Amino acid sequence: MHAGSSLAILVALQNAPTIAPKPAPPIFVTSNYGLTFKAPPGSFYCPLPDGWVGSDHGTTVFLQSPEACGGAGYASSSRNFLGDVPRIEIYYGYWFADEERAPPPCDMAGRTKLLSEPRPLCREDKDTRVNIRVWARYMADSPAEVVVTLVTEPGRLDRDIATLITLTVSMRTCSFVWTEHGKKFATGTGPSCPEDGTHF
Repeated sequence: MHAGSSLAILVALQNAPTIAPKPAPPIFVTSNYGLTFKAPPGSFYCPLPDGWVGSDHGTTVFLQSPEACGGAGYASSSRNFLGDVPRIEIYYGYWFADEERAPPPCDMAGRTKLLSEPRPLCREDKDTRVNIRVWARYMADSPAEVVVTLVTEPGRLDRDIATLITLTVSMRTCSFVWTEHGKKFATGTGPSCPEDGTHF
């Protein structure tokens, strides 16, 4: 067997959906990127596996429980799961100056508030699914961006857009202060990140 084949099998086994989904905690917070939001009641998430090593770049909030969860990619926003269930995918990361670009075309499906500003909801139809995306730039400890994407089916669209709007309206920037070697450091902007928030 080739080394490449062995590696592919190992990666597949590591990512096999074998972890049970869990109810999403009520408040999500990332101190790394200074963001917080309220998870929809009755939603689920796929836990990061024990020993996972990677980069904090977001999560997925499932509006229906997937059959099972697996591993994750290097970015925490990339979760492996079984079942193409309705969900809200949240990605955040730094925005670098050399990435200036025009926003992609938007088939507007409505508007919402994200980080306290009105934003368009952009629709994209893919096979039997509908994607609704909203995007914003903001300031963490340096310029950053957040992308929130609803992935659902046409029969649930109105209900799930309402859930998406509730989540985006609740999202805000927050600041986190910690002490290291007797010195205080801070990231983010705005009020303190909620102490009862959970990174999931």
